[in-house]
Amino acid sequence: MHKVVRNFHSLASIVFLLCVPGVAQENAWISPAGGNWHDPYWSLGILPSSGQSIYLTNAGSKEVEINHTTAQKFFETLEMDHLRISAPAGSVNALILDKLGMRQPVTTGLVIVGNNGAMVIDRSLLEASMFGVGGSVIQEGEVSSDRLYVGFDTPGQYVLKRGTLLVSQAESIGGNYNDASLLVQEGGTHWAPVTIQPNGEFQLNGGEFTGSILIRKGGTFRQQGGVFYNQDSTRVGGGFLQSGGAIVAPEATMSVPAYPSISFDPRSSAEAVQIGGINEHSNLVVGLPWMSASAVSFSGGCYNVPDHRGAYRLVDGELVTSATLLEPNGFIDQSGGHHLVRERMTLRSSIYVVHIRQTTNVGVACVRSPGYHISGGTLEVQDLSIGAGASFVQDGGKTIVNGTLATSGHATWYGLPIPSHFNLLNGLLIVSNLVISPRVQFFQSGAKLAVQNVWVLGNSLRVTENFSCDGLIELRGGKLECVEGNQRLGQLMISGQPAVSSFSMPEGKCALRFDDSSGLAWDTTAQLAIEGWAGSLTGGGGHRITFGSGQAGLTPNQLSQISFIQPAGLPSGNYSAHMLANGEIVPAF
Repeated sequence: MHKVVRNFHSLASIVFLLCVPGVAQENAWISPAGGNWHDPYWSLGILPSSGQSIYLTNAGSKEVEINHTTAQKFFETLEMDHLRISAPAGSVNALILDKLGMRQPVTTGLVIVGNNGAMVIDRSLLEASMFGVGGSVIQEGEVSSDRLYVGFDTPGQYVLKRGTLLVSQAESIGGNYNDASLLVQEGGTHWAPVTIQPNGEFQLNGGEFTGSILIRKGGTFRQQGGVFYNQDSTRVGGGFLQSGGAIVAPEATMSVPAYPSISFDPRSSAEAVQIGGINEHSNLVVGLPWMSASAVSFSGGCYNVPDHRGAYRLVDGELVTSATLLEPNGFIDQSGGHHLVRERMTLRSSIYVVHIRQTTNVGVACVRSPGYHISGGTLEVQDLSIGAGASFVQDGGKTIVNGTLATSGHATWYGLPIPSHFNLLNGLLIVSNLVISPRVQFFQSGAKLAVQNVWVLGNSLRVTENFSCDGLIELRGGKLECVEGNQRLGQLMISGQPAVSSFSMPEGKCALRFDDSSGLAWDTTAQLAIEGWAGSLTGGGGHRITFGSGQAGLTPNQLSQISFIQPAGLPSGNYSAHMLANGEIVPAF
């Protein structure tokens, strides 16, 4: 019996042993030249049939053809137990299935196209329990198999040009070889659960692929065209590159990396890159699985904490998800294209408490954080949540949050504060509801920020000419830092039980013009302190704060909750607020 499996994984070896019965007779092609399948050049002196293991493996390059005549007059030769096609070094053996039609299949338990072997399936049907490819296969017909291994025994190449490739149980591309194995789909229909092994590559250039994909470290998926209908999951532990075509997975999850589906080196990484096409998944998960601070502890230092990473780079095209989750060490870098999140995008860190055994009761917090960076294109999301330790940086492009953008920090661990970071450096951010929580580093410089409503909770917000709010500004122990300019704002609400909020006025000129806020119910114990005021007691000075257009812009009770702290030009002290006829408030002196 020929040994056909060497240095392959155990599953393939087991399947081979099961598929090749010990009682099968070996019947080998013996002519050094090619011919027809039904020609009398077989070692047993009879044509192939059921119960035989068929070998096209002898020296000399040749083509053996199964054609329409074979199917009509020698149809019993099309069923066998095992078929192997390979050749010694310097030779190539090829089996051609030429226009047999779909009514008379070539049927075998196991077919192996090995080293220096080739098969062409042209408008014919091949049925096999297992199909191993360590040579070359070109399909322009129909293939049905329980299992397909491209990279079986040796590296292989499979090209699907047209027809249907149906793999019901498992399809594997690649293996532990120095050279790559490749499956190229140029057209046709392809159904399979696919695993791309190290040194394996699946190129989807056309046609339709329906199934799931697991990309192991060292494997690659490339899509330039066609449609990928995902019925389960896309798990990226290696390389993913989409430059065209469409991925349609309205109920499936894409995860980068593929942890915990496959094991990783603690410092390894996975990356998905999209430079075109449409990628639609129900969920996109980038990064490590999240763990709460109380759920895990490590000994010996941060190096022992899991640190492998996942990244998604959106250069162009459309990325569409119902939900996007950036887990610890998960990063999205968007330089172009359109990222649409129909529901929520969440960024959350894991805070690992590391106990250092050498010094009793001493520990540190190791933070594994996610981040989103947008420098071009458009990000549109319903709700955006940025948790402790997470980072969002915008230095270009447009971000639209149709619902709520919420930022949050974390209480300190072993004296280490763990804030979230939100940096607006350039571009445009449009938000319906913005929540700035305590322990959040919220920074705005050149970017334009347009909000409907904003809540500042124990934090600060810089009000520049690039900031606009036409709804509600609520301060709950928060601070508005006015930068030079004339700012038109919405209504003001102060709250807290109790809490002191504040305005910080600059050295230069600043005007804060609020809408009439008398209809809002301010917390009666909340206070508003105005710091650094250097305006005019009669109004119209360098610092101006107005509510509405007349003295009804605030109620007397609201006015009593406002004080000016050490205003310039007046004796040292704090002063209550007085409202002028035009709605401007000044120190009562």
